[in-house]
Amino acid sequence: MRLRILLICLAAWLAALPAAAETVLYAASNRAHFTAGATTGIWCNLYRVDPATGKFVLLAPVRVNDQATITIVTLAIHPSTEAVYAASGPRSPTAPNSLLMLDPRSGKADVVGPIGHVVSDLAFTEDGRLYAWLPEESRLAKLDAASGAATLFPPSGITGEPGGGGFVIDDKDVGYVAASGAVGTLDRVDIKTGKVTPGPHLAGAPFPAAISNLTFSPDDRMYAVNSNMGAPAATALVTIDPASGKVKEIGKLPNDSHALIFVPHDPLTTWLWVGAGVVAAVAGWAIFAWRRKGP
Repeated sequence: MRLRILLICLAAWLAALPAAAETVLYAASNRAHFTAGATTGIWCNLYRVDPATGKFVLLAPVRVNDQATITIVTLAIHPSTEAVYAASGPRSPTAPNSLLMLDPRSGKADVVGPIGHVVSDLAFTEDGRLYAWLPEESRLAKLDAASGAATLFPPSGITGEPGGGGFVIDDKDVGYVAASGAVGTLDRVDIKTGKVTPGPHLAGAPFPAAISNLTFSPDDRMYAVNSNMGAPAATALVTIDPASGKVKEIGKLPNDSHALIFVPHDPLTTWLWVGAGVVAAVAGWAIFAWRRKGP
């Protein structure tokens, strides 16, 4: 009977466990402080975002060696290792225009190496190849994930807007780029040649200036950061229908948000659930045994 009770407790815990291994949407914002027209400080914060409402919670500042401030403009996750990569911006106080690895639970960043080009967005293919969109050059680049070194493709054939360049690759290795503003087009990128094919016109974005980041959710919905490119920049979490270009606002993001990525599990939460499950099972068994024995 005691074993039966223990098994019932474990079964109840296992039934609840999938909720713990949830997918988490992370966003990062880079904020600059100005005094008398001069930049006197810049910092980067990491947020957890509800993909259904856009509501966000501050998690941690992004730091290198737990001290140095570094700003990130994009996030990407390796499809097999689930390691999270990032690219720093051109105004980053530490290692500008570089490839990074980031722990989204703590905000700790490690510099992989210099990219040497301004990057607006990163994306992995299904087999783990890393690509970047270079907004100032309106072209695709392939990055070495071990060093950050960039191999440039020929010019894409389109002219992008300053600050734009949301880029993502779907699970069929089809690339998408929104480089012509939030009232421009969502174009397809051939990741073998870097050539861009015009796509549907975007419509419905709250801010017309830019789509600065793109990412896919685990259920294949395209999410994006929509920005007015102000100072500070108002930003919103939106979804985009790749077939029609229809944009739907989900909610407001922190000002100056850039990076956006879904991480398919939250290891810290999962291990907390594991511990809680074990404790609950043992406690259930102990209570039952105590009751059987009597005071």
